[in-house]
Amino acid sequence: MSLLHLLLITPILFSWYAQFRVQNILQQYR
Repeated sequence: MSLLHLLLITPILFSWYAQFRVQNILQQYR
């Protein structure tokens, strides 16, 4: 895997993970 590939994939994975965490947190406080 090239460094450019990593730079493209990391933000996508991070945003997906962030959405997943936010949904979990919102469900807990509902």
